Amino acid sequence: MELQQIMKGSYDYFMQKEIFEQPDSVVNTMRGRVNFQTKAVTLGGIKDYIPEIKRCRRLMLIGCGTSYHSAIATRQLLEELTELPVMVELASDFLDRTTPVFRDDVCFFISQSGETADTLMALRYCKQRGALIVGITNTVGSSICRESHCGVHINAGPEIGVASTKAYTSQFISLVMFALVMSEDRLSMKQRREEV
Repeated sequence: MELQQIMKGSYDYFMQKEIFEQPDSVVNTMRGRVNFQTKAVTLGGIKDYIPEIKRCRRLMLIGCGTSYHSAIATRQLLEELTELPVMVELASDFLDRTTPVFRDDVCFFISQSGETADTLMALRYCKQRGALIVGITNTVGSSICRESHCGVHINAGPEIGVASTKAYTSQFISLVMFALVMSEDRLSMKQRREEV
């Protein structure tokens, strides 16, 4: 028996294995961050920056591939709960257009590996312009983690399959948790937060 077969367990493909591991990765993403009794959400990696984020002009979510699509999937809920404009950008297009970035922007850089070249170049572009940089990655110590002001480690576990499954779901959950944190002091959002 080959090592790859052992690692795959009873599954035919790593992709299949990772699809079935998604419930565990979601639990790992929320572990220690969501208290279902008190309905409180705590994101330790960004909690000190929440007051600054609440004063920002807009949120910019930047990524490539599956990470970009997780940003698209959460944009509407983020706008609703944060009451801030949210831009979603494909990192390569973002750099080609030399998008205007301001000091009062908050830029989220989403990457499973934390090493995606276009995303990393976009991060440096935004950081140079004085924006607050938030990294959302699955790899502790990655370039995006190191170069961000603050961030969220998604705890999705390793992914071997090419198409991202666990990381996509965990990125989505992390962005939803961020929206919940941003809206927790708004009475007008209480019912909607509980629905989410």
